[in-house]
Amino acid sequence: MRQILLLILLITAHFNLAAQQIDESFSSAPNGWELNGVNTLVTSNYLQISKLSENGFVITPAVLAPSNITIHTINSGTSNRSIKIFYETEDAWVEFFQYTVTQNSETVNVPITELATIEGPFRLRIVNTGSNPYRINRFIVGDPATPSSEADIISFNLPGQMGDAEIDADAATIRVTVPTGTNVGAVTPEFSLSAGASASPGFGDVINLTTPVQYEVTAQDGTGKTWNVEVTFKDSDEKEITSFTLSTSQIGNSIIHRGNGLIKVNMPHGSDLSAITPSQITISPSAAISPEVNTARDFSADVTYEVTAQDGTKKIWTIQVTLVDPALAAVDFSTPIGFAAINGDGFTGPTTGGGNIKTSTNILIINGNDDFEELVRHLYDRIRAYRNKADFGRAKYAPLVVIMEEGVYTGTGSLSGTGSVWSPSTGMFSIEEQADLTIIGRGDAVLKFGFNVKRSWNIIFRNLTFFDYYDDGINIGGTETHHVWVDHCTFGHPTTMPANKDHPDGGVDIKDGASYVTVSWCLFRNSWKTGLVGHSDSNESTDTGRLKTTFYMNHYVNTNSRHPRVRFGEVHVLNNFYEGVLNYGIAAAFKANVVAEGNFFLNTVWPMYADRTSADFKAVYGNWVSQTGYKAATALLQFNNLYDDSGLTRVYTSSNINTNMLNPGHKSIKFDELNPHLAFEPLVYYTYTPVDAALVPDLVRTYAGATKVDFFADDIPSSVKPVTNGPELSLLPNPVRERLTIRSSASGILTISDLSGRHVFSRTISSGATTFSTTEMNLKSGVYLVTVGTTTGQTTTKLIVQ
Repeated sequence: MRQILLLILLITAHFNLAAQQIDESFSSAPNGWELNGVNTLVTSNYLQISKLSENGFVITPAVLAPSNITIHTINSGTSNRSIKIFYETEDAWVEFFQYTVTQNSETVNVPITELATIEGPFRLRIVNTGSNPYRINRFIVGDPATPSSEADIISFNLPGQMGDAEIDADAATIRVTVPTGTNVGAVTPEFSLSAGASASPGFGDVINLTTPVQYEVTAQDGTGKTWNVEVTFKDSDEKEITSFTLSTSQIGNSIIHRGNGLIKVNMPHGSDLSAITPSQITISPSAAISPEVNTARDFSADVTYEVTAQDGTKKIWTIQVTLVDPALAAVDFSTPIGFAAINGDGFTGPTTGGGNIKTSTNILIINGNDDFEELVRHLYDRIRAYRNKADFGRAKYAPLVVIMEEGVYTGTGSLSGTGSVWSPSTGMFSIEEQADLTIIGRGDAVLKFGFNVKRSWNIIFRNLTFFDYYDDGINIGGTETHHVWVDHCTFGHPTTMPANKDHPDGGVDIKDGASYVTVSWCLFRNSWKTGLVGHSDSNESTDTGRLKTTFYMNHYVNTNSRHPRVRFGEVHVLNNFYEGVLNYGIAAAFKANVVAEGNFFLNTVWPMYADRTSADFKAVYGNWVSQTGYKAATALLQFNNLYDDSGLTRVYTSSNINTNMLNPGHKSIKFDELNPHLAFEPLVYYTYTPVDAALVPDLVRTYAGATKVDFFADDIPSSVKPVTNGPELSLLPNPVRERLTIRSSASGILTISDLSGRHVFSRTISSGATTFSTTEMNLKSGVYLVTVGTTTGQTTTKLIVQ
């Protein structure tokens, strides 16, 4: 049996709310309530809900199997109340306790024999079955919270301090180290206290720390504790370049990699790099840099700077300058271009998925194929979480970032109890009935299965490589599916075309009424079918007015067809690069409305066409054959597109095609149009800045596909404390509740200790990412120091466990 979590609940009856409204009220509870299977600090001793409906409400105990449950009720009505308690199985709610509440207060011990063997977080449903369900005023699970006697300073920080403060809770002392020469005569510390405690001096007070200062901390119960805070001075070992600007004409901000001392700068093509004085360099306080910042350097090759810390230690920094086209200044990888960015279907754009990977506190890290089952079960639980608008099992009812670490993922066999989430027969992983999700690869994450998105919204797939999947890479379908962004992914085998033209099937397919989709900066290679919008001529009633999709800055190389093939939808094909397409590029098929703008076609015989009836098609193309069934499109508008067919060798004659449709040299077909006056106007839906088609090949070759952009490069979490003689170390998430991933740049000894210095966990870890549960590490709520030591040094950083 595990420890009891005290859950406290006050219900005030007013109006008859639906069960869904009850859940929404409960999900907005103050801190201190166990809503998602993990502990939080108690800062309130009750939770008020406006009304208990006949369907009851749901709570989630924090412990896996409580040793007892105590219920305290107060009934101010004049009649008795009947209460039933249920626990949840996979398929149903099972009643295990019923009792009657009299008019006076009453405490009842609930037998939990049936709950003792439950593994993992579970949920209880509490239902009032009385004739008048509005009169129960108070319902408490567990014992009422008693005022806390804790009066500790948990953390303490001064501006510019070196490392974390040394906090000795037993001796009630805090020692803060700052660089030699720092003025501490008038400083405003930042600090945190035990839950419910207060301090004097208080938050925001200016104090003089030239001599030790006492803080009086008062606990919730009124008891106090005197803390002594003193400052020591030490020569700083900080030797960082914290900001770097080479020139006012550089493109974007410099990317600073603190771990390996590398700074990357983009400058416009044609820039003279031979003698540039950086316009701005900022280094650590009290450090020195050589050469001086006002010295002109030749940046046409890598340039180094030596930064010397106050204590005399040194660090070499390397500046790498890349010449790129100024068009990159308009490129923003942080938000989608096109339909995934706008409002629609009750959703306020843009598509954000699980949120910023740099700041998200809800992160699931999958460390290779052995963790595949965890991914399946987590997203299976997430269906229930989004259906009920409450945390369930492994999943929070909250935006989620899934980081798939580098490796090859082949999936696994049948997984019982996961419904249709994983289908080994088709190799498809279903994202069902949920939202606010990002799945992103870190490094080269190769997936030999596909994703099927249905009845879901606000989803991002990014930096993933798909090949040797059986069905589709990503299939997006259903009228309830909207706002999906597929970005910087790679589809297709790296070297050869599949022997079977039907498997794998599509790279990215959008169908069956899905809408508000953007596919951007993706590489499609060695594939028979790359992208389908609208899967059937007979699906007009579902697809009309839907399938709004933007294809932006994608690279198609050695692919056969569907770039994309479109039925019914309004599709904007913008700034894509087609290289060596074997059959056709863009096809506006049955009742499609397509705008093709600013694309570049290299050595592609048939860049684009609009389907027509058989007679109309023959009138335009002669003996050429439609690939999409002679069912007329609504419109195809093309403008600002370019082609280069210099690498093609076959010459076509009138026996093959109407020569009026051929470009000069008769090696490729002209850009087609149909009813351009009926084409939709993308600018009516969203704003965008097209890139000149002549620039598209260089941009797309540089940035399209997985692993082309390191989305984690400038992601230095606040938990990272760089130490020059130790490995790079990061903790995700931090603060943590259940699962902690420790990422170290080197193998070593992992040690976790509390703030008194007592070791609570130790293990040998390898370089890369290692995931532990907080239960396995015996970590309770609090602040810990995490250290990874190697033969050459060690790195320590702070961890907060909630």
